[in-house]
This record gives sequence, C-alpha cells and structure tokens, in this order.
Amino acid sequence: MTYPSRVESQVAPIDPRSVPDPVNGKPINADAKNTLLLLACGSAKIETDVSVPLYNLYSGPIWQDLRANGRDIPLRNIFVLSGKHGFASVMTYARPYEEKISAQKVDALIERGIFANAPSPVRGGMPGPNVYGNVYRPETFSGKAVSGPYSQVIIYGSGEYRRAFNAITAQLIQAGVIAPTAPIVATHGSILQQRKQFNEFLRAAQGAGAALDVTVEQVRTDVGWSLDQSQKSAPAFQMSLF
Repeated sequence: MTYPSRVESQVAPIDPRSVPDPVNGKPINADAKNTLLLLACGSAKIETDVSVPLYNLYSGPIWQDLRANGRDIPLRNIFVLSGKHGFASVMTYARPYEEKISAQKVDALIERGIFANAPSPVRGGMPGPNVYGNVYRPETFSGKAVSGPYSQVIIYGSGEYRRAFNAITAQLIQAGVIAPTAPIVATHGSILQQRKQFNEFLRAAQGAGAALDVTVEQVRTDVGWSLDQSQKSAPAFQMSLF
C-alpha cells in the first residue's frame, strides 16, 4: 500500500539509538472514542487450540484491567507490540506463542518506519505490518464517522516496548494521525505503580473519575490467577469496535 508523498515527506526517519520521547504528561480527557492505546504484549495467555483475537489471548493483570476499565475505548484504537506478531491490532487472530521482544527486533521496527509493509530482512526481526495503515483513521470507517486525528495517547510498556512506542508515536504525530497538541502519557515505575497509573488513564479517558485502588496483594493474586488458569476458549468481546 502506498500513501501520498506529501504525508510520507512529513515524517522524518528515526535513529534507533536516539529515539525522541513524545510523552508530555498532559492530563487525559474524557474522550474514549478518540484515544489511541499502545500496549506491551503479555507473557500470560489463555490455553487454546484455536486462533483468537490478541485482545482475548492475553490473560495477565493489565489485560484484565483493560477489559474491565477500558470498555469504551474502541478495539480498533488499541494496538499491541508482540515479539512474534510485531505491531498489531488487538483484533489480530493468533494462537499462544513464546517469542520475546528484543533490542534487535525493535531496532528493525524503528528503522523500517511507520510506512513500510515488508517484513524486516534482519534475522530475528518482527513481522512488518504497516503501522500507518493500521492506525490511520479515514473520515469514515464502515459507515461511521471518525472525527479527525486521535486526541490522546496512552502507552503501557517499559524498556524496549517504550522505545518502540516512542518512535511510532513521534512519527504518527508528524503524519497527522495524532493531534499535535494531544496529551500523551506513559506508565512508569514498579509493576504496582504502572498498573495503578494504567487504570487511572483508562478511567480518565472514559470520564469514570478516580481509579480503583490497586494493592500489592491484588497484583500478586491476579498474576497467580492468570498464570494458573486453564481456559480453553476466549472470553467474549466486551468492547466497542467503533
């Protein structure tokens, strides 16, 4: 797929060794329909012999929180970075896998940029679904109006995930997919702190007020549950497609 040269010319290449940080920490607004959500994948997954949407495949605490507290954010606004599937919509169907993210894979993804379609030629590189083509919202989608660029961005992921999301977000702003004044937030700190921040961001995007009080014991309990569960079929979709 090709895009107008005007759009591509607006986007500067990014050196994987020097990735800009677009996070500005502005408050998240109650605008779920125009929120872009970028998430690290999860190591905990349901047990299934058939392909299911990534949204249903991951079973860890953050994904449980998303399904509980992020229901108003459209599925087509949510994307995951996976060691096996690369940058993908949560509506992508997949089976359980074990591939991990790596610095080499993220380097290849950043060097490729948001317009490339071809898989990375680098050994061990992630598949290359076109980031721009996945995230860009046309004026209408299946007959339902979409109001311009994303108004805000929520990022969950540290280390190599954060480096990849920083590069992707910076280029999507240049391409006009994300509003130039959009609040852009990212979780940081301990697992407990990141989970609490994530819930706060989700609830703010939905106008739900203060976040739930996530305790250390709850994190331990949820992690244990997600790793020990034996679930043969995916839970039903609980979020809006649009």
